[in-house]
Amino acid sequence: MAKLVLNYTAIEEELFDDTVILGIISGTDDFHFCWHLNNALNFDFCVNNEMELEIKGKKQLYYYRVFEYKEPLSSIRHLIFNNRSSGEYLLPELKHIDYIWKIDGFSSLPFERFQLIQSIVKQLPIVRHLSSIEPEQIKHKQNLFY
Repeated sequence: MAKLVLNYTAIEEELFDDTVILGIISGTDDFHFCWHLNNALNFDFCVNNEMELEIKGKKQLYYYRVFEYKEPLSSIRHLIFNNRSSGEYLLPELKHIDYIWKIDGFSSLPFERFQLIQSIVKQLPIVRHLSSIEPEQIKHKQNLFY
């Protein structure tokens, strides 16, 4: 009898096929950060307690909040992942990043609008740096599977 083996690489590629990922450095807490995004972009990021990530670390469980905004009448969904919890990281390979912004349905987002969003966010006084992250840079992709 042949063993069935999941091809995780194919699953990851498919899950990130229509996605863009941004890394943000900001010295503010996640609620304050999303409040600023909501005001500047006229979005409605809200914490999604059902999506909160629970990851077992060496000594304890770590919880990572996830904020979600679904654009009305669109397939575009924005997720903000807090990358830190009690000194541990959701994506340890990106320790310098405070927040991971995952935009699903990216092909439906006009490129000019995406550039405008980036420009507005970069100008926020709470944002020290914003950059694109290629999925290949992320070793722990499974933590972003929402």
